[in-house]
Amino acid sequence: EKQSPSPRRAAAAARQRRAVGGGRRAKGTSASRRCWCRRRQPTAMEVTLNKNLGIPDEAVVSIRGGTVRRQATVASGKPFRFPEVDIRLKFDVMQRIGGGYLVLKPFEDTYRVVLNDDSGMACEVGVKKIDAATAAAPLSADDATAAAGLPAAAGAKEAKEYLEGTGLLQFMQSVLHVVIKERPKDPF
Repeated sequence: EKQSPSPRRAAAAARQRRAVGGGRRAKGTSASRRCWCRRRQPTAMEVTLNKNLGIPDEAVVSIRGGTVRRQATVASGKPFRFPEVDIRLKFDVMQRIGGGYLVLKPFEDTYRVVLNDDSGMACEVGVKKIDAATAAAPLSADDATAAAGLPAAAGAKEAKEYLEGTGLLQFMQSVLHVVIKERPKDPF
């Protein structure tokens, strides 16, 4: 015979379900039907913009899933396809503020590109030849942080300060602690 849990244990279990975003499922729904994104294995997917709420049609939507980035104007209506995405997508909306051309000259490696005649916007760029295999290879994490102008240690330090300053680190540790301790069948 199955014993019903004590009121104290039932209340603790309810608090734990709320803390990790759980709760009761609607009748007839299974964990696998509720949300495809809870799978742990990366999967291919297609993302479509169903509604445009306040984004100009000429703006560019950029979506990153894993290491793949897809971009298109809002007005294009094209779907964004990703070969492999875990559970996070990063969205950016960009609008053109300037543009320019660069015509490469032999034996030149530094150029000035005027981006907008009216505002005087310009940039100086360095160009060098590399082999095709190097060009096709993705940047390592260290190369990416160096390209962003941050040493890897500084980026990690800033992230840690942010997590501790907002209390997010302690909250996430507490949620994980409860999940590991209680081991619910459906942790979501």
